Amino acid sequence: MIQQMQGSEAPLQGERLTALQELCGISQTELSQTLNVSQSYFSKITKRERALTPEIAIRASQEFGIPYSFFTVVTPQECSGIVTFRRCLLY
Repeated sequence: MIQQMQGSEAPLQGERLTALQELCGISQTELSQTLNVSQSYFSKITKRERALTPEIAIRASQEFGIPYSFFTVVTPQECSGIVTFRRCLLY
């Protein structure tokens, strides 16, 4: 089944681990421990310095009950990062 999942899906998106972390309300350390990877390696995946491997995506899918395809969704640039607002001055 792993072979089928690897060959039939779009490229894996490491930043989706951050989305999973936020959805679950857990820290980066907690999620990295759950996935059995070091916190520094986890951080590199989310920053696109390392690739998200199919094995880690499968482990996360199984552990959190989410579809493997969750990790193939591309997060639009305008949706990533911290949301900030600029004060509007009315005269």
